[in-house]
Order: sequence, then structure tokens, then C-alpha cells
Amino acid sequence: MRRLRKFVLLTSAIALLSLVSISLIDSCTVTVLANRVVHFGSDGTDGRDGRDGQSGRPGASQVTSATGAAQTLFLQGGDGENGEDGESGRSPSCGRQPRDVEDDLQAADGGDGGDGGDGGDGGGGGTLTAYYAQRSNLQRIFVDAQGGRPGRGGRGGGATAGCDCRDRRWQVRQCSGTLGQPDYSCRTREFVCRDGESGRTGQDGREGRDGALGQLVLINQLEPLLADQPQQTKSLAELTEPTTLTKNLWRTQTGARSLLASGSNVADTYQEYAGRVEGRFVLDWSAARSLSDLATVEVMLQLQDNGQVQPNFSEALWVIGASSHTDDLTTYGVTDAMRASEATQLALGSVSGRSNQFQVAVLDLGGQTDQLSTQFHLTYSTAAADRGDGPRTRYISRYEDFVPADLVTRSQNRFVLNLGRLPISGNHLRSGTSAKFELKAVRTFGPYQAEQILEWQGRL
Repeated sequence: MRRLRKFVLLTSAIALLSLVSISLIDSCTVTVLANRVVHFGSDGTDGRDGRDGQSGRPGASQVTSATGAAQTLFLQGGDGENGEDGESGRSPSCGRQPRDVEDDLQAADGGDGGDGGDGGDGGGGGTLTAYYAQRSNLQRIFVDAQGGRPGRGGRGGGATAGCDCRDRRWQVRQCSGTLGQPDYSCRTREFVCRDGESGRTGQDGREGRDGALGQLVLINQLEPLLADQPQQTKSLAELTEPTTLTKNLWRTQTGARSLLASGSNVADTYQEYAGRVEGRFVLDWSAARSLSDLATVEVMLQLQDNGQVQPNFSEALWVIGASSHTDDLTTYGVTDAMRASEATQLALGSVSGRSNQFQVAVLDLGGQTDQLSTQFHLTYSTAAADRGDGPRTRYISRYEDFVPADLVTRSQNRFVLNLGRLPISGNHLRSGTSAKFELKAVRTFGPYQAEQILEWQGRL
């Protein structure tokens, strides 16, 4: 990059002087032209970047019971490693500057220093889970869950200097033609040598971060806590029978160090067990659509802290219904449902008629027309000055709005749009007109909506 930048600057500067000429006593001239730049010597090589230090290992986590016996627990995180220093750049090989050459010269550049590696982060302290019957027994537990120390960032490597020119400017006399003849002329051209640039000193690596203090978790009982299952994913067919979910509840408190033996080292905030909640969920299917058509579609259930179950339906399924709650049972009543993909399975049918008889048919291949509300937005355009329908034809919009509902008729899963009755000049609907249209179908199902675009281009 340094080579390219210097070459551009050098040639630009010389080009600005290309018309300058100086008269000499012997009628020859010194002319500065944009010369070719020749490099001599070999650039110094860049130093290798330092390796990043590894992060410290996390502290061990432990479960214990506070029975009143003294306990000492060490759950410290490991220290992060130091980043490796970057290597210094290597010196260039300067060589001997060529003499009296008819080219501009560029001396070799120095090598860049390598960047230092980042220091590793300290490992986080471990988590202590303590069961207890008497809170005062926690004072008999000493725990050190200090986070690990960070690693130092590596230092950037040193750069090396570029080579210097011995001769920075010289002139060469150039003649053409035959001596003594009218075509004989001479000029003196001037050439320059540029010193090589010094390399860039490597950047120091980032210092690592301190490891986080370990956490305290308290459970006010001596019996092991039962595992919970606050979330489940099941198919619609499986949810016609009650599904049970459980969840352990927790409170976030402060003052952890004051509960343990003096000198303990943990994060000040801690989690405390606050009880257990259980909830059941069942699906009540009363939709006209048969459940067997959608039986394999999955639903994710989430138990809330209040014991109610929240169903999360896939985006692939459109469901209309509501939840009701009785004791620990959540019942979700489904009154209507369909697959989202069924709303966008429209296809163009026939494009027929001219003038006020111009019609377009649209077919619903998904077969859900009775379930959906459908509107059509039309953008109708014709070729400018009727210049054909090639790829470079310029089209002018003649109508851009929704098609009024009274111009759309439906028979089962087939729509017919009477576009000839729209406020479009008959000149743009006559036989042989080069036209195109974009028909955007907007379909709604309760709170859900989908759009599909159908396009046509040709001659009426």
C-alpha cells in the first residue's frame, strides 16, 4: 500500500512539471517529464502478530447443605494468559543505488512491526448452591469465588527504517538525430530518488477483562430440588389431552456476602428459591377445519409464573381462538385455523375481452377462499405511443388503486375481475394494445394478513 501511495504522489507531482523547460547556454533544455519509477533494494518484511492469550478456566460450581458444620470452599476462576508480543519488522536490503539511470528511483521500505495479541479474560467464579433449614447455618460457610485476573495485552513489535537515497537528483543529457544535421536536438532530463518509508509500529493488544465474581443460589429446604419443565413443544393432535408443565420460581436478592462467613467473596446479588408452580394445558378444537388436516403442526407451550400456560403457535399456522383459565388448567378454544401458506396460492387464469369487456380470472389453488377476505390492488400500464412490448418499451401507468368490490365476482375458488369497467380510457383497452399489469392480492384471516403479487404482460 505504501508503494502504491508513493507511486501516485510521485508521478502526479512530476506530471505537473512536465511542461517546464529551462534554456541552457548550449541550446539544450532540461525537461522534467513523468518518468517510470524503478525500485531498488528489497523491502523489509513485516513482523508476525502475537498470539492472543487464552481466557482463564471458569471456577468449579458446587452444591452443599448448610448443616452448621464449618465449610471452606474455593471456587475461583483461573487467570487469563498474557497476549504474545508482536515480532519486530525486519530491515530492508538497501543494495547499491544505480547511477545515472534514466528512470526515477524508489528506495526500499522498512518492515512493519506485528500487532500484540489480546490478553485473555479472567475466568468467572463458580456458582455455590446452598440448601439450608436454618439461615444462620450459612454463616459457617466460607466461599471464595473470585474471578480470575486478566491477561496483559502483548506489546506491538518495532518497525524498521526505510533505505535512504545516496543521490536524490541527477540529470541525463539525451540527444536524437544526426550530429550536424537540422534534425539533431538535445535535451537534459532530470530524475529523482525517493527515500523508502519507515514501517509502522505494531499496535499493543487489548488488555483482558477481570473474571466475574461467582454467584450464590439459596434453597430453603434440605431435600433436593425437583427438576422443572416450564416449556414443551407438542403437536396439535397431542394437545387434545392435558399437558402438565412445572416451573421453579426464584427471587433476586442483594447482600449475599453478609449471609456467609466473614471474608467470603461472591457477587452481592443472589438467587433465592421462591416455590414451585404447576400448570396444565389442553386444546379445545371447535373449528370447521378438521384437526386431522393440521395434526402435525407444533405448538410451543410456556408456563408463566402465575400458573397459566401461554401457547405460541408457529408462524406457519394461523389460529383464531382464546384462552380460559380454571384453577391450574388453561384451555385454549380454537374457533378457526388454516396454514399460512394456503393464503398465497393464487394463480392467474384467463385474461380475456377488450374495452369494457376486459376481464381477468384469478384461481385460488389453496382452496381457502371461504375462510379469507380478499382485496385486489391493480397497477395497469400501457406502452407509450404503442411502441410495442419489447424489453426497452416505456410503459405509462393508467390505473393504480384497489379494484372496487362490486367489480369482483366469485364462484367457489375462482375470482373474476371486471377491469373493463374501471375508469380507464377505452383507448388503453382496445385490441392490440401493448399492456402489462401487476395485481396484488391482500388476504386477511382474523388478525393475520398476507400479500401475493401476480403479473401479466402482452397484447390485448
